[in-house]
Amino acid sequence: MENLRKLQECKEKITTFRRAFSKFGVTKNDKPLKEMNENEEFSALVNWTINQLPEYEEMDLRYKVDGKLY
Repeated sequence: MENLRKLQECKEKITTFRRAFSKFGVTKNDKPLKEMNENEEFSALVNWTINQLPEYEEMDLRYKVDGKLY
């Protein structure tokens, strides 16, 4: 739920995506996404977005919490 709250703050322009998720990191860079659990997968995507997504490009991130897709 914490991640969902952070995403909502980003959507409402209360904070930036980089600032909200700045502490996320990937523990194993060589682990394929399909072998990661949900938390590792989310962390990897956030980390990539913060460090690799070209400026002025965007990504839609869908996040499932308790069976609901946000």
